[in-house]
Amino acid sequence: MNKRYLPPRAVICTTLLAISCVFSLQAEARFASLKGTVQIYEKQKWVNATPQTKLPSGAMIQTAYRSQAVVIYPQGGQLAIGPNTRVTIFDNPVGAGTDRELMIDHGQLSAFVKKGPEGARNAFRIRSPT
Repeated sequence: MNKRYLPPRAVICTTLLAISCVFSLQAEARFASLKGTVQIYEKQKWVNATPQTKLPSGAMIQTAYRSQAVVIYPQGGQLAIGPNTRVTIFDNPVGAGTDRELMIDHGQLSAFVKKGPEGARNAFRIRSPT
């Protein structure tokens, strides 16, 4: 009987690949473009956003007068945030799909929601105080 087994290196590489796939599905949103003053609320204060700023679920973003931002999501989709806007983003991966929710305090938003893979659901909701 000829038994096949994977050498230890192959097992380690396969394990690392599986772990990286799981973390890539849970990647955070980020800014694609920033114009003017765009800030995020972190550690109990408002700080200026940069293109490298990661946006975890629960991130609060605000734009000033004549300012704009575009947020891109790792599994597709975009969010354009207009001037004088404050929004909180919630992004929860659900299997192969997503469950996104935006809570806008004031201002204007425009969103593009990418169709999910076959059989996956991409839920998208926007809530406002009114």
